[in-house]
Amino acid sequence: MGKLADEKRVRVQTLLPGQCTKDEIRAFRRLVLLGGEVASAGLEGLVRQARRLVFLYEGHDLAGVAGLKRPRSQYRQQVFQRAGVTLPGGTYPLELGWVYVAETFRRKGYSYRLVEAAMSGVNPEEVFATSETNNSAIHKALERHGLRRAGKDYPSNRGNRRINLFLGQVDHQSQRTMLASDASPPNTVEDAVAVELRTRRLALRPFSMADEAVFFDIQRNRKIRPQIDGTPHKEESRRRLESAVKDAADGDYCLLAITLAQTSKVVGLGGVLKYDPTDDLQVLVAILPRWWGNRLGPEAARALLRWAFQDRRHRRVLGVVKNGNKESLRMIRRLRARRLRETPLLTSTPPDHLFEFRPPTKRGRTPLASGPPIQTIQLW
Repeated sequence: MGKLADEKRVRVQTLLPGQCTKDEIRAFRRLVLLGGEVASAGLEGLVRQARRLVFLYEGHDLAGVAGLKRPRSQYRQQVFQRAGVTLPGGTYPLELGWVYVAETFRRKGYSYRLVEAAMSGVNPEEVFATSETNNSAIHKALERHGLRRAGKDYPSNRGNRRINLFLGQVDHQSQRTMLASDASPPNTVEDAVAVELRTRRLALRPFSMADEAVFFDIQRNRKIRPQIDGTPHKEESRRRLESAVKDAADGDYCLLAITLAQTSKVVGLGGVLKYDPTDDLQVLVAILPRWWGNRLGPEAARALLRWAFQDRRHRRVLGVVKNGNKESLRMIRRLRARRLRETPLLTSTPPDHLFEFRPPTKRGRTPLASGPPIQTIQLW
């Protein structure tokens, strides 16, 4: 039970621009330009400023791309004005765009998968998109992910084409409030440091209140509850989930749902959060027992380590394993951690096993350096 099926030839990868190699940025840019709807001048800069980039591979070939853009305010206002939409453009900080599938890979549903990956974990009410009026495939994908046609179509700046504006759904009460205040809502994605990590098999994304049932399953599970300081009480679990959702919205360190990339099924939790007794940070990874044996824990841990080292620029991450936890000890050795002799004062009781991770360099491990607070990664 819980064994993963063989990987398909189609692979969707979602990355932050800072996680992309130069070759990946070039490949993304090249495919976008093949669509003929975007000017080459300034494109690379816009790509590097995006919220996220999506790559769809068939085998070793890059078949399609998409992106969640951070458009300039002037451009956003211009789009809304041309579509005749009176809602302030500032209420939609993100634009879904650059969706393109190479001609030889079309009619396989890839545009839908690109849109799905770009919108994963994102509130559609903060996203707008534009599309040619005759692109029915993209229209269906947008509508399936909460975006609806708005205003009137308008002429494209590139050729004899017409453009439709699509907006994420906004309930009428929220719309009236925004129109009355003429202000952007708080805690937009533009202001937050939203986290979404992708691996070959997993997607780590912020929790939402829709995850209440599975979050409680994780909290109350007897095999992992002692390690994560879980709770068997539903109300307390809900309170913790609400706190995790708020932390993610505030751009703070937060818990993430560990999900299967192909099915979006939640199989555990992980993430970075503050350790209450001190000013240090703590990173957690916990996989539900029915998914043990698939090596999902090391895969999630590697993603969190890359995030800590590459995006957060931390110089050291610790691993804490309870005494007698043989599975975690095997896993942490696979990650090539170094056993420490010293024990940072993180709790009143020293951990049974303490390991250290450091960011790799071309010559191997980097030496320890002073810098941001130490992060602790607890693996089980």
